Amino acid sequence: RVIFRMGDCSDPADLLKVSPNTARSIVLLSPECDEDNQADAMVMARAMVLISLEVKAPIITEIQDKDNITVVRKMLRAQDADGSQVVPVAGDDVVGCMMVQAAFEPGLPKMVHNLLDYAEGDEMEVYVQPIEAFPQLEGKKYNEAIFMFHGAVVLGVLAERVKGSKGCPQTCPMMLNPPDDFLFQKGG
Repeated sequence: RVIFRMGDCSDPADLLKVSPNTARSIVLLSPECDEDNQADAMVMARAMVLISLEVKAPIITEIQDKDNITVVRKMLRAQDADGSQVVPVAGDDVVGCMMVQAAFEPGLPKMVHNLLDYAEGDEMEVYVQPIEAFPQLEGKKYNEAIFMFHGAVVLGVLAERVKGSKGCPQTCPMMLNPPDDFLFQKGG
C-alpha cells in the first residue's frame, strides 16, 4: 500500500503528522531547482530531518548530480550511527542498475513494464473540465464524485477557493485528492 501526503518536508512537525516511524520505506524525490546541487542539498536536508526524528525505515533519496553521491555517502556515514539507512540514488543510474538487476531477477522487466506501460486503448488522459460541463456534480461531495463516472476517475479540483488550504500552495488553485467532504459548487 502506497500513501501520498503533502506538506513541508523540512518541517519536523509536518513530518510527524505522517508518522514516518511507522513507514516501511521513505522515498524523497528531488525538487525542481535551477541547479542540481541546490536540489541535492534540499533532498539531503530533508533526509537529515528524518534522521533527527530517529526514523528507522530506509530513506531512498533521489540525487540529481551523480558526482554528489560520494559526498552524500560520507555525510550520511557521519550521521547514520543511530541505525538509519539512507540510500542516495542518482536518477540517471537507476536504469543501468535495473538492467543489471534484471539479469538476476528474470521477472523484473515484465513487472516494470506492467507498472509503467498501458495496454492499447488504456492510455491515461487528463482533462480539466468546468463544473458546468457536469451539472450532476453540483452539491456533491468529493467522495461521492469519485464514483460517478464509468471509465473515468476524478483526480482533484481546480478552484480558487482551494488556494492556501491544507496541502495546497497559496499560489496554486489545484488540489489533487481533496478532502472527502470537499463540496462541488458553481463558480469555484
